[in-house]
Amino acid sequence: MSSGKPTKLQHSKVKLRNTVLLVNLGTPERPTYFATMRFLREFLSDRRVINIPRWIWYPILYGFILPFRSRSAMLKYRHIAPDGKMPLLQYSEALTKAVDAQVTKSNANTHVELAMRYGSKSIYNALHKLKDIPHQHLIVIPLFPQYSATTSASVFDEVARTLRQWNFLPRLTFIRDYCNESAYIEALAATINHHWQKNPRAEKLLITYHGLPEINHIKGDPYACYCFKTSRLLAERLALEPTQYETVFQSRFGPSRWLQPYTEDTIVKLAQSGTKSIDVIAPSFAVDCLETIDEIKREYQEIFRENGGEKLHYIPALNASTPAVNLLCDIIKRAIST
Repeated sequence: MSSGKPTKLQHSKVKLRNTVLLVNLGTPERPTYFATMRFLREFLSDRRVINIPRWIWYPILYGFILPFRSRSAMLKYRHIAPDGKMPLLQYSEALTKAVDAQVTKSNANTHVELAMRYGSKSIYNALHKLKDIPHQHLIVIPLFPQYSATTSASVFDEVARTLRQWNFLPRLTFIRDYCNESAYIEALAATINHHWQKNPRAEKLLITYHGLPEINHIKGDPYACYCFKTSRLLAERLALEPTQYETVFQSRFGPSRWLQPYTEDTIVKLAQSGTKSIDVIAPSFAVDCLETIDEIKREYQEIFRENGGEKLHYIPALNASTPAVNLLCDIIKRAIST
């Protein structure tokens, strides 16, 4: 029976649970036509990605792009995932597991989860599991080192859209980008140096980033600036002369102008001018995926050889390497302490 005395609340003694959400782009669940179509439909319906009036865009998307591009994309996914296991998901899960294991060593009250902006492992599903956990500090880290409205901002939109349904909002820390982190540049440099220790250094280093329509840059998306800064910092760390490396942009989609110079055009130009070997690294991809495994390692290798080149070496993404894990753990520790 109640004594009638008010309960004394000890709010100051409540310890926050830290939940870290690592968010990557996403991938089809399996390399089939309809799974690929579902993924592309969600991805290309995002206004952050395609900012065209819907009455113009949807007839193009549903009438032309989805029926035809889904098949070509499916074939590429089958090439990189013959066993049905998508590399982007596999590498992202391995990275998440490694980061979680290391973070919990020093902070048992912290847990690391993986989500995808598009696809079944959605941000909504990941956050829904956490909805009833009180006194929570949510740390969201989009796995896009260089900020763009088409990637990191889209992740923020989806997090905010999901949290609008919560009555008890968590404390929120959103890591907008991490390309200025010295540990990120060191990790890239270590990956390149490791490659050079095992293989002869090529005549040219191409630093390639996922492309972006030029109109996005004109409208104020700072992505290109972050990319060129990453290349400059990396070149300084490697003590490269300006003639020894070049910043380029890949994965152009559609007829409009994208950020330049284009990776494919540069590879053709180098091969035709007598360059026999190039090294390629793609800093904008936290883990290896379709754009690195198929586009760079296969397509660009073929293009380079067809135009007179001999050897294109792809230097892998950071994936779940020790430098990548240490980088994210350091970001998480600082986010917890602030």
